[in-house]
Amino acid sequence: MKYAKYTQGQIEALFNIVGGEEAVDAVLRGEKDVVLTDAILKFFDKNGRRIPLPILQYSHCDPDRSFGLKQPKLDYLTRLVRMAEAFNITPDIQAVDFEAQAKALIAELQASEFLRPLLKGVYYPLYIPKLTIADYGETIENILLVAAERAYQKEFSGRPFTNYRKSMLKGEVTTISGMRHERIVERAKQGSQVVIYFPNPLQGFSVLAQREQETSLPEHLSIAGPLETLTGAATYTDSMMPHFHTPGYDMSAVQWRQPERSLYLWANDGGAKFDFRGVLGIAFVKYSGGLVFSR
Repeated sequence: MKYAKYTQGQIEALFNIVGGEEAVDAVLRGEKDVVLTDAILKFFDKNGRRIPLPILQYSHCDPDRSFGLKQPKLDYLTRLVRMAEAFNITPDIQAVDFEAQAKALIAELQASEFLRPLLKGVYYPLYIPKLTIADYGETIENILLVAAERAYQKEFSGRPFTNYRKSMLKGEVTTISGMRHERIVERAKQGSQVVIYFPNPLQGFSVLAQREQETSLPEHLSIAGPLETLTGAATYTDSMMPHFHTPGYDMSAVQWRQPERSLYLWANDGGAKFDFRGVLGIAFVKYSGGLVFSR
């Protein structure tokens, strides 16, 4: 069959784009023509959420906006101090440099007709320190989760932060092939970097649908993994994880142990947890993958 590579869902989507069965029948009878023009591609809606591709193989749904975030005040000195305390390090830049680099990235986003709507959603300038990453899973367990837990328990005294994959990460976490997240990880091995992290522009997309989006996004946007998500949690704990009605955070750029599993972070009024997700093709209204803008 010549066009066997297309799924039933893709064929149905094409019928819907054309106008349904009656329109397709009219084209086949020669009563109507189909004229193809270059589409003006829009990536994000007025709320900064990713607009689904016309044809997605995997599921997505409308987000439940009662699970949302509020944009924090961008006090760069405060955030750099929070990060340094969480990671127990001395940053290799001053707050003024962190601010200058972050504002340059934000200005670049503002100047782009296609990327500007991203800034309608919540965004976090991040300083990602240089890290020794011999094994990604080991780094997640011994550095990134330690930093996130330290920040969380300082912010919310008495609430537990539970790693349900304790002692099960070393040698078990790999980046999904084709994800640009790998570049952020490689840069972290060489030195510190400043990026803009968007925690929930993919809310309502299944993990597999989140991954589908990456190939259509501009070159300098990547889907977040544990490095950016947990650094974000350590730097913006008060914004990302204050209560039940904040999103869960998929780390869709990686898998844990096998292709059918990924990782996520979630918090409510009683505590936070880090665990694996094993149903990657199903969309959840409160869960979201993050996006990262970097240079």
